[in-house]
Amino acid sequence: MLPNHLPLTYASLKALGVNIRKMTLTNSVINYDLLYEGYLGKILLELKPRVITVGDTAVPLGAALLRYGVKFVGAVSPVKGMRDIDRVLNEVRKLDFDFALVPAAVPAVIICQRIASELGKVALDLGHCANQIISGEAKIRV
Repeated sequence: MLPNHLPLTYASLKALGVNIRKMTLTNSVINYDLLYEGYLGKILLELKPRVITVGDTAVPLGAALLRYGVKFVGAVSPVKGMRDIDRVLNEVRKLDFDFALVPAAVPAVIICQRIASELGKVALDLGHCANQIISGEAKIRV
């Protein structure tokens, strides 16, 4: 996070009477932090969850994950915008998995939230990190 934004955020929330210590927060680039700091690798390579991918790059991402030894078990693709979310989730429900990586543009946020709340599974909006994994620019490592 940019150092000049955080103090302003805290000051604004304090002025509004919001207790930040009681909030569950993350940053908007947590996917990059998880990938580049090795935490995604620890999850995928050490815990060995059954992983699915969801989005237009789901199939090549799955192939890349297999090369790393990830337990890749299926892909749902394509995701044709917000109106396609219900169809995508119906396809997701057919798969037996523990962890979903969802590089699906704007619908990814809703797809992840619904996978978590409706299916009780872990879901991560992987964003453009998927392209970096597919291209080899980023490595899944522990």
